[in-house]
Amino acid sequence: MGLKSMAACAATAALVTAGLAIAPTALAAPARPAAPKPAATAGAPYLTWGKPVHLAGNGYGDLKAVSCPSATDCLAIDTGGDAVTWNGRRWSAPAAAIRGAAGLASLSCPSTTFCAAAGNSLWIGHGTRWIRSGPPPGRYVWDAVSCTSATFCTAATIDGYVSKYDGRAWSAPVRIDSDAPGSMTVSCASATRCFAMDGYGAVYRWNGTTWTSITGFDKYASLACAPGKFCMVLDDETVYTFNGSSWSPSGNGPLAMNAYLSCASATFCMALNPSGTADLYNGKAWRQFPKPVFTTHAGSYVPFAGALACSRGVCAAVSTAPASAANVYRAGAWGGQVTVDNSGELDSVSCPASGFCAATGMSDYAVIRRGGHWGGAVTLPRAQEITSVSCPSATFCLAADVAGHAWRYTGTRWVNAPAPVLSLGYQTRVSEVSCVSPRFCAWAGYGLTVFNGTRWTPFAQAYGDWTAVGCASAAFCVAGDVSGEVSVFNGNGWSAPVQMTPGFPGIAAISCPSARFCVAVDSSGGVGTFNGATWAYAKIAASSLTGVSCTSSRFCVAVDETGRAYTFNGTQWSKPVATHLRPNAIQEGVSCASATFCVAVDSLGDTVTGT
Repeated sequence: MGLKSMAACAATAALVTAGLAIAPTALAAPARPAAPKPAATAGAPYLTWGKPVHLAGNGYGDLKAVSCPSATDCLAIDTGGDAVTWNGRRWSAPAAAIRGAAGLASLSCPSTTFCAAAGNSLWIGHGTRWIRSGPPPGRYVWDAVSCTSATFCTAATIDGYVSKYDGRAWSAPVRIDSDAPGSMTVSCASATRCFAMDGYGAVYRWNGTTWTSITGFDKYASLACAPGKFCMVLDDETVYTFNGSSWSPSGNGPLAMNAYLSCASATFCMALNPSGTADLYNGKAWRQFPKPVFTTHAGSYVPFAGALACSRGVCAAVSTAPASAANVYRAGAWGGQVTVDNSGELDSVSCPASGFCAATGMSDYAVIRRGGHWGGAVTLPRAQEITSVSCPSATFCLAADVAGHAWRYTGTRWVNAPAPVLSLGYQTRVSEVSCVSPRFCAWAGYGLTVFNGTRWTPFAQAYGDWTAVGCASAAFCVAGDVSGEVSVFNGNGWSAPVQMTPGFPGIAAISCPSARFCVAVDSSGGVGTFNGATWAYAKIAASSLTGVSCTSSRFCVAVDETGRAYTFNGTQWSKPVATHLRPNAIQEGVSCASATFCVAVDSLGDTVTGT
């Protein structure tokens, strides 16, 4: 599991429960020179990692683009290539659409049978079939695409290059903006009328033959063209329209900065502000809707980040928060937000046996693996960014979120579980949970607390920002914090923290198969090994380690954020082995049921199995 909180500094005060005597030998100062050096050995138990498996029923939680070729057909895509569709009544579940895609940022569908998508590559879609097209991946990062038909599209990169699609191929990219603005918007009314706007408000016009620079706007301006001849720019509170040769002010508009703007015609445009409020243009005046388009569970607005598309009296908006929501405007009103693309990010996994695993997503869901197959995603009620799951058996798991909510898996279903309350009476943020049985779990977050099967007992919570915990029994746990300190639980209380890591990198994960052997990994690529009395420390990775799982003192697997696994054989750590992450994925955690079965999870919702 990845490190969830990196505070600028952490308190160094000893966290000792009032009236509790902790033996001074419970945790000695770290003995760093005794740590093994990172090296491969002939006997290192390497695992073979399989292909990534994306868990069904979830997208990537970050819908970034939407396009509506008609009032009853909308398509929205997330950065990983999963898609949801609107059929005029409801949204579909996420489904893999653009396989192999990464960083998708823009989508344009002039018809129900033709679409183009832009991201790390350019893609053309014909119905349900998508193909990669354009320049080879890696050279350009495409930020926007606009199509007027299946034979004309224009795409723009973040550094000012544009390319045209003629129905067969994309043209060689040409740079029209040398300022490398970091973002580009493009919108086309026809094959002879396109406008591109960079992140500074500079505007370029395509007349069917060449691109020319024209009058610019404020860097917070928004651009949209409707099919035919109409184009609009919303620049703060001023509306500009294009008259065929130049832009001219045409009245006041809504107060909008960095708004999403979409126009279906000269008499139907919608603007969606970052605050989540929307304004409708009818060709003469603007009208603001009284309620935000997107809100949180508590009713406050969600800072809008996503996309907007309009077609013939209908608009579709999508937002990331972190589970992507959608809202559709039709018949003069917004219908209400619905979650359509749960965050696919898997943040934690626990496998007590090769035949059973549980994984939790960063948004609000859990997935169970039985008999080698993952089931469907189950939404956990009230969940807000689930950070951890721990399963001592196939009939008991405990999951927790950042808000302090907890859920218990019974072997057949998930139910609400008691949430810990600290000694000051408030609930804690949770970074990690570790359970050895239904009658004992430890909880690390803004404090340390233990569970006896009925109630939680808080310990040493003052000023603690604990990021990891691992338990071997009800009488032995180790917790680590954001500054690299560790504390030991002896069945009665937690010891005063001592520094395990040099340079204060935060502890990301801890695994303790016994009271005489624990491994902790940190955000600098370091590993700490505990022998029951002292800690030894060594660097084994060049990047942040995000997870570790040990089945014994002779077998551990640690993973880093770049998708590499390191295996410990009781003496030394192996050289890194790739776990086949997809581009842009971050490996978040790992769990091993034995020396021949491990599962790793990543930020794109993929699982990989090592055997």
